[in-house]
Amino acid sequence: MHHVTWGASALDYAPCRYGQSKLLFRGPKKRLDTKYIAFLGGSRTYGKFVAAPYADLLADRLDCAVTNFGCLNAGLDAFVNDDSLMGLCHRAELAVLELQGITDISNRFYTVHPRRNDRFVEASPMMKRLFPTADFTEFNFTRHMLKTLEKQWPERVSLVLDDLRQTWIDRSLRLLRELRGRVVLLWMSDHPPPHETTGLSDQTPEGVSRKMLETIKISACDYVEIVETRETRALCNEGKHYLLHEADMAAALPGPMMHRQVAAALEPVLKKHLSPQ
Repeated sequence: MHHVTWGASALDYAPCRYGQSKLLFRGPKKRLDTKYIAFLGGSRTYGKFVAAPYADLLADRLDCAVTNFGCLNAGLDAFVNDDSLMGLCHRAELAVLELQGITDISNRFYTVHPRRNDRFVEASPMMKRLFPTADFTEFNFTRHMLKTLEKQWPERVSLVLDDLRQTWIDRSLRLLRELRGRVVLLWMSDHPPPHETTGLSDQTPEGVSRKMLETIKISACDYVEIVETRETRALCNEGKHYLLHEADMAAALPGPMMHRQVAAALEPVLKKHLSPQ
């Protein structure tokens, strides 16, 4: 059953910081003076509404500590531009990177908040020239902005999306180089990667195609693809902890069954790469 709560918080996530990073991660805080695996990702890796996210489930199955660097509403920029976090991930034996969508990264057309990457901050002069009658002060979120503009100017938005796809590839490769390729890429979604992407959709990760994945996979040590089963999707909020007004938000994120599915798939892959050579 799901757990609806009326209090101030349905779960205690024990948010914590590591090093000099300004990001708030899922706790409890772990010691980093031993061998560990770093789990990087957004709200899914953080395990919003879930008592035991997949990183925690793996903690008892691996001969290595795990550290959940999942951060709510974070995209690639939050990690790549955080020198302290990158230093901690560089010291890790291995990193697991939950693949994020293309809309929540700064690019030639707009900038996003440095930590909460789903927040739109500012349109560039190029963006304003492309959409001269748009009032960008009306937008707080990247996807809302792009969806609104797409309804009136689909061809112009396609130019922005093309730039976002290339930016996503470049930024992903930058992160993989920073971590010396010791990264397992994780596709965690309710659909497999489409062969091509065109306009915006409601699927997550937004705008990432299989062709884009093939471009970055060669710089990673492995790739794991988890597609939510019909059974898991049908149960929706089963086993989640959320406040009454958070029901719609909870329905958009994976539940305990999906986290168990991810942990089971990651376990043999991580053990393979942690084994002495």
